[in-house]
Amino acid sequence: MTNCQTAQLLDDFTNDRIEPESFGHVQHVETAYALLQHKSFLEAATLYVSGLEKLAATAGAPKKFNMTITLAYLGLIAERISAAPNTNWTKFIAGNKDLLDKKFLLRWYAPDRLWSDEARKSFIMPRAAM
Repeated sequence: MTNCQTAQLLDDFTNDRIEPESFGHVQHVETAYALLQHKSFLEAATLYVSGLEKLAATAGAPKKFNMTITLAYLGLIAERISAAPNTNWTKFIAGNKDLLDKKFLLRWYAPDRLWSDEARKSFIMPRAAM
C-alpha cells in the first residue's frame, strides 16, 4: 500500500468505517504500524485495542479479540519501527515479513497459553521454558 492508502486505512479504522470481513492480518499489522507512526505507544495501544474490540463486536465475534496477541504484536511493531525510523509502510513490511505470519508469536508462547481465556482478557507474558 502507498502512504496515502495507509493513511486512509488508519482514518477508516479510527472512525469505525472498517468492514470486518475486509480486515485481515495484513490490515491489522498495517493499522498498528500507522498508529505507531502518529501516536505514543500508550495512545496507539488504547486506540488499537478499542478499535479491534469494536470490530470484533461488529463482526459478531467478540471472543476473537485477544489482548495478548494485540499488545504483543503492537510491541514488536514498535520495536521494529524504532530500529528503522522514517521508513514508509512498503519498506517497513518488506523488511519485516515475519510480522505477517499469524503464528509468529508461537516463538514465545505455547498455543494453549496464547489462545487462553486469560490471554483474550488481559496481556500475559510468555512462560520461560523449563
